[in-house]
Amino acid sequence: MMNENEIWINADIADRYGLKSGDFIKLQNPDGIISNKIKVKATERIRTDCVYMVHGFGHNSKMLKRAYMKGASDSQLITKYKTDPLMGGTGMNVNFVTFVTEV
Repeated sequence: MMNENEIWINADIADRYGLKSGDFIKLQNPDGIISNKIKVKATERIRTDCVYMVHGFGHNSKMLKRAYMKGASDSQLITKYKTDPLMGGTGMNVNFVTFVTEV
């Protein structure tokens, strides 16, 4: 359905960082993990305090031919989570990223 994923960024935020659709950036989480490069999609369809990417891309295993080094891996950036003490489910919405524009 797609060759690689894109990072959705609110158009106003993209403009603030000097980014436009089609540019490539990397993402960095607070623990210093930096993603593979990913293509920007500036859009009004996302909030200003969020980013979005499709899961399943940016893998480092050459065996995964369709996902190897194509886009960025969201799971690579998730280094923090909270566990519900009653049911054991995990909440992964406690991760933050910043843009690395020099790719």
